[in-house]
Amino acid sequence: YYAITRRDPFESASSLPEAIRSGPPKPPSSVVDVPDRLNEAVSKAMATDPGKRYTQVKDFRDDLAEALAW
Repeated sequence: YYAITRRDPFESASSLPEAIRSGPPKPPSSVVDVPDRLNEAVSKAMATDPGKRYTQVKDFRDDLAEALAW
């Protein structure tokens, strides 16, 4: 997230419990202009609901590679 936006995903939180209570971070596209596919991959990886996250790191890698392909 930081590599794309240059911002902490939980900027306003001063502690881990506060970050958890604050909910998911804003999607990268709300901070900077990014391709839709990259926005989707990062948002999925950062989901607060574990059931909505990637279950395999290779799937995240593959989606990132696809999103960043020129």
